[in-house]
Parts: sequence; C-alpha cells; structure tokens
Amino acid sequence: MIYNILIIGATGVGKSSLLNKICKQEFASIGHKAYSETSDIESYPLTTKITIWDSPGLGEQTIQDKKYKKKLKKILLQEHMIDLILIVIDINNKSISTTIDLINFIKNINSKYTDRFLFILNKVDEAKHSRYWEDEDSKPSKNQYQYIESAITDYKKRIEESTNIKIQLFLNCSAEKEYNIHTISNSLYSYILSKYFEVES
Repeated sequence: MIYNILIIGATGVGKSSLLNKICKQEFASIGHKAYSETSDIESYPLTTKITIWDSPGLGEQTIQDKKYKKKLKKILLQEHMIDLILIVIDINNKSISTTIDLINFIKNINSKYTDRFLFILNKVDEAKHSRYWEDEDSKPSKNQYQYIESAITDYKKRIEESTNIKIQLFLNCSAEKEYNIHTISNSLYSYILSKYFEVES
C-alpha cells in the first residue's frame, strides 16, 4: 500500500523548497519571489511506501487557479488517495485568504480531509525579528521564537474562525535554513505509521 501526502498553499510560500528538504533531494523546481515554479501536480517518492505530491501555488491568476483546482479536485475525489495534506503558510504573508479559500474548497469536496490537515508556518528565519536569527545554530533567538509562536496563535485563530475546522497540529520551519525539517519529517512518519496500524488492526 502506498501512502500519499499532498502539499498545498499560496504562491511563494515555499512548498517546493520544503518538499526538497523533506525528501533530501532536489526533486521540485524552486520559484523566486511571488512567482510559482510548479506548473502541475507532480508526485515524488519519499520512501517506497510514501509519495509526496507537490502542487502549484494558488492566488496568482484566477484562470490558472481554476485549472489547478480542477486537477486538485480530481485527485481528492479518488478513494483512498490522499492520506495527509500539508498546508504551508509564509510567516511574512499576513493575508491568508488564499489558504482559507483552499481549506473551504477541500471541505466542500470531502469534509473527511479536515482531519488530515497539518499546518506548517514556513520562512520563520525571515520573520519580523529576523535580525535575531541565530545563524551559527540555525535557529530562532528567544525573541524571534516568541514572535513565531504569537504568529501561529494568530493564524490558527483566523483560520479556525473562517473555516470552522479544528487545527490539530501547527508546526513552524525554515526550509531555506533547514530548521525544524526533522520535526516535520517525524510528524509525517508518525502519522503514516498510525494509518498503517489502523489498516493492520
């Protein structure tokens, strides 16, 4: 049995960079600034049992968004297809309307997916207090960490109020600096293991 993980988010949040770091290979092309490099929904092997799907960034062009959503819907409607959905958010983008739209879009396809969301706040090294980023240890300073935690609290509240979902897990990372990638990978494996034991039992 193959387990499938889908990465979604607005344009420029760093989905492809995150995928490459998780897989420890340069699978996906990386875009620059606010432009999406990914042009289709592509699959990449994480292990022999786990496949990760990278998707185009949304929120750039209405016509393109409709095309991508149509492809996304086709995948999400397949029975036993997507086991986990990673929703990536850029800590510097205060507008999360595209993310909220995506969540509601998925809810309307099948509400069961709301129990399969894992939220990731990316680019934390570029956060408001980026001057406090500790390059030597590749981690946020105490001041920056507090800002990251408050940002997660804010995003979580706004998303839950706008979508009526309950967020179970909200992690943070910097794909660029490889910060917290190990934690995210462990969360993916833990989730897949729990799914495996459900099937076995």
